[in-house]
Amino acid sequence: MVLERFRNDGIPTIPLNDIQIKYKKLVEEKIKNKHYTFETISCVVCDSKSFETISEKDKHGLLFFVSICKNCGLVQTNPRMTELNYNEFYNEEYRPLNTGKPKATEQFFHEQYLQGQIIYDFLVKTINKNITNKFVLEIGPGAGGILKFFKDKGNVVSGLDLGKEYIEFGKQKGLDLRVGTINDISSYSKKPDIVIYSYVLEHVRNPVKNLIELRKFLHKDSLIFIQVPNIKRLGTIFHKQNLLDYFQIAHLYHFSGISLKNCVRKAGFDFIAKNEILQVVCKIDEISNDYENEYEEMLHFIDNLEQLRINPSNFNILKRKIYWQFYKILQKNEILMNTAKIVYYQYLRRKSK
Repeated sequence: MVLERFRNDGIPTIPLNDIQIKYKKLVEEKIKNKHYTFETISCVVCDSKSFETISEKDKHGLLFFVSICKNCGLVQTNPRMTELNYNEFYNEEYRPLNTGKPKATEQFFHEQYLQGQIIYDFLVKTINKNITNKFVLEIGPGAGGILKFFKDKGNVVSGLDLGKEYIEFGKQKGLDLRVGTINDISSYSKKPDIVIYSYVLEHVRNPVKNLIELRKFLHKDSLIFIQVPNIKRLGTIFHKQNLLDYFQIAHLYHFSGISLKNCVRKAGFDFIAKNEILQVVCKIDEISNDYENEYEEMLHFIDNLEQLRINPSNFNILKRKIYWQFYKILQKNEILMNTAKIVYYQYLRRKSK
């Protein structure tokens, strides 16, 4: 199924700054020297080993295999780097490759804080009351800006992550951030009332196993907030109608609403709230091995997305030109770029209410 433009040619599809180019070369060198190696896995939803390859590279131009499970339709990175490789990648290359900055910044922390507002509003809307005096745990908090918002609302917060540089930044903000994984929740004396996975579950090697492990540390009323990129929204975002601009080496899963629900139900959770940008709130439920098969639907979506990119309407062409011209202007002015991000977060906050 791999189209010619999805072949691995080392060419990025997004503009990279000097820092991103540097770290791209570091990852390429580790792959070339077989320091980073790849392994094939079974599907986490249905255990199938039957896959169809979609792409051989990511938006940075790195070697990267995206496949779709023929049995259930989950789009995933397969083959992929080993667990030890990914642990090293997240600690050494991920943040500068992804953000173009070697360390956490005040702006990044502020953007996370704004994201915390959006998550808080969505949770309040879901349970119909303010959230205070709760123990809020975030898996993968980065610099901790999301947790800072919840702390300012009167909650006890903590976070577990692998990126030491970003954790140290957050600790300087007075946050309880720790280097660790899901298994380190056992070190806490209290069970979390709310667990946050904000753009994290797509990075997790086995999201079903991860959520099953999480269940051990929850009480019956614990809530799980999950937000992941929604692959099926690409067709509605005119400047993102390109799978190659969406795929990145750090993402192991490329969820739709259906495939995310398949995962959480297999882990013994179920949705109690969901919106169009794929923010969901889950509660503990019965473990279910039933799943909805969206293989044909996903192939149809990908084909339509490619046709939309190749043969866009005149209106879409105009919108894309306006967007990219505007984006180039923002790239040259950090103040304008930061202002645009704030406006975007405020828009998302209104959407979540």
